[in-house]
Amino acid sequence: MIATETVSWGQFRREISFRSSSTDAGVIGDVFRRGAYNLRDLRSRGDEINAMLKRHALLEERPLIVDAGGNIGAAAVYFAMVYPIARIVSIEPDPRNFELLVKNTEGLDVRCLNGAVSSQPGAARVIDTGLGYSGLRTERFSGQEPGIPCYTVNQILMEESSNKIWPFLVKIDIEGSEGDLFQGNTEWVAQTPVILIELHDWLLPKAGTARPFFRCMADQDRDFQCLSHNENYVSIRNELE
Repeated sequence: MIATETVSWGQFRREISFRSSSTDAGVIGDVFRRGAYNLRDLRSRGDEINAMLKRHALLEERPLIVDAGGNIGAAAVYFAMVYPIARIVSIEPDPRNFELLVKNTEGLDVRCLNGAVSSQPGAARVIDTGLGYSGLRTERFSGQEPGIPCYTVNQILMEESSNKIWPFLVKIDIEGSEGDLFQGNTEWVAQTPVILIELHDWLLPKAGTARPFFRCMADQDRDFQCLSHNENYVSIRNELE
């Protein structure tokens, strides 16, 4: 059964559709009540990030936000409320989640892609981890069976960036597929001031899905913090232009 919940941020209010008796309500609660992506909860550097956003706004430049693992669109709606001039690209592999993502972001400047985020272009399949609609992950494959397209972050930045749109934030919650995402083609990391990521070694113990992320970040000039009261890491470039 489809239900709705009204969410708000400041002056903005919006209804989000979700499946009752599913993990959807928990996702909405994580985003809007427990501050999963609230950069104001950072112990430091929050003011510096806001100053960067204001500098670009004065130049009439819009921030680009990539929402990798869009689910039903709660994060995309949240980002659209908090950063109202942002351009958002939300990628979701599961067709049932994607249908709600499109519905929940209707009328917002959100480009919705039904696919997987990966280190390489190609095709992927959706894997059910048994954790409900919020626990679906993807796996690349090279067979002839039908699949969903893979998008690289480099590709998305190239397609979306212009002299009036600049890469600001990449949010990643892809249920362990970050192990593939950070295997290569990570030029986008240095271009992106803020990266929000949930790691999933807890979901896939001994699989080492977080290891490529840490290897990639070891070569970057960035700070790392945890957002208060939730499971997301924040990677912040030390030079914020």
